[in-house]
Amino acid sequence: MGEAHAREAFRYYSEALHENPTYDSAAAGAYRALRQTKDFSEAYSLTVFLLQNGATESAARGARDLALLTTDIESGKRMLAAILQYYVADSVDERRFSTSERLFLEKLTAGKPALSSSTREITMAFLGNFEPPFDRVSARHLFPSWTDSPWASDSMSNLLKYLGTRKSKDKDWQSALARYSAAFLVNPGNSGAAVDAAALLRDHKDLLDSSHQQFDRLLGGVFIQKGDYYEKQDWSGILRLHVVLGTVFEAENKWGSRTEPASAIFQWEHALAAERQLPHSAEKPVTVPVLHMKLANAYEHSGNRAAAQEQYVEATDEFLTQGDRDAASQALGKAKDVFASPSPDLRQKIEILGRRLAMG
Repeated sequence: MGEAHAREAFRYYSEALHENPTYDSAAAGAYRALRQTKDFSEAYSLTVFLLQNGATESAARGARDLALLTTDIESGKRMLAAILQYYVADSVDERRFSTSERLFLEKLTAGKPALSSSTREITMAFLGNFEPPFDRVSARHLFPSWTDSPWASDSMSNLLKYLGTRKSKDKDWQSALARYSAAFLVNPGNSGAAVDAAALLRDHKDLLDSSHQQFDRLLGGVFIQKGDYYEKQDWSGILRLHVVLGTVFEAENKWGSRTEPASAIFQWEHALAAERQLPHSAEKPVTVPVLHMKLANAYEHSGNRAAAQEQYVEATDEFLTQGDRDAASQALGKAKDVFASPSPDLRQKIEILGRRLAMG
């Protein structure tokens, strides 16, 4: 099959897979065409698409076959990144990795020694015993092959977070912490990993962090990364990390004020400010009304009930705009209950929102 025919065949099989992603024959045909075109970027995208749609076995077979055909380190790593996505999607555990997946990696690197460091770092993610990193330099030292491109860092970070959850379920808290922390620092976009690491340190501080030093180092890493985002005016990253810190300080009952960075109020205030810098179409970790609810809750716990009421009212308005009437009703109920003496303007707004809700 010539390359032009292979590309046409791939287009045909892709259309069939978008109609039915679990159509195994179409997946096999698509990978067969890609073996001819050697378009490994397309192969990575196809594998991720199949994994997202439940066709894990087809994705794994195709990704492994194409990984063996790669002729340069970039293409080899891209196919390995697709295989990492498979490990997460199919819940590959340490035992299965040791007995089958590791053999494939050894076979791959026997013919492609340039990929040895990449596969060695995958093995360390599954089986290694390493200290939790708390800065990006340390994380990059642990996983240098997987921090040089967005698709590489995303794949390794997702794998590390998944393995952290497995270790946590096994009550191997130290190994879980190491993987959660590394997951965030390899890819700061994986902000949930930082929240998981903080929760682990909070819930098991007697075993992991009796002096609170690791918790402080973890938050220090988050603050440093947030500072980097501010320098770049990366408002999506800024919002994400204010949400992480707001969540952490909320769980710690550190309500604070709008002038205390190590507090929930400060972080939720700045999360709202960051959200306003983003276009409406931008993907966001939480919605605007939820941010108002978070800030209202923090103000309520701090004793500033008037400020809490204002935020509950804002949340009500936003929920109604989004068409979530149940959430709007709950937010308005909290606004009425939290403070008995609103300003005339705020009282009028509460009445207007009540009428909007009553209109059904």
